[in-house]
Amino acid sequence: MAQNRRLSSASYDSSASDHSREISSRMTKMLDEHGYNMQKELGHGASGRVFLVTDIDGDPYVVKQLNSRDRKELERVHKEVKILNKINCGYIVSYVESFEDKEAELFYIVMEYCAGGDLNERMNAQKGKGFEEHQILDWFVQICMALQYIHDERRNVFHRDIKPQNIFLTEDGYINLGDFGSSKVQKR
Repeated sequence: MAQNRRLSSASYDSSASDHSREISSRMTKMLDEHGYNMQKELGHGASGRVFLVTDIDGDPYVVKQLNSRDRKELERVHKEVKILNKINCGYIVSYVESFEDKEAELFYIVMEYCAGGDLNERMNAQKGKGFEEHQILDWFVQICMALQYIHDERRNVFHRDIKPQNIFLTEDGYINLGDFGSSKVQKR
């Protein structure tokens, strides 16, 4: 009986692997059409996967790949793009462009790459060592400035998912608030 389960899961893994390769091949082609080269996968979450890519000049960017299978999910993705497109602040991850692979039902958002990783990674790396108080205060002020910008009456954006995994660091250690997938625009 155990052997049957192993065989059946092996065939399942094989078909899943084939499907994964097909999606990966389609994604590579889609990225190439938009002038990007895949470098590596950076991570994944409930809403999709994130990849490091470079453009034709070798400049790094992040591509967020999201499912757009159902209408509700697609509306959420379009809402995120609309919000990102309106934001221009040094403490928020910059939006570059977006495109969709309708056949594969996948949506791609291209954004600024934050080479310093996320605050969660930095906190884990500092475990047991702690941070200097001035560093914590500096990051706190930068996060507050990002929030002040999006909460401004002209934008009225509420992030609704602020956590260390969504606070990114530039190469120089500055804060960039990211992942506006749960955000909401408050109507006036």
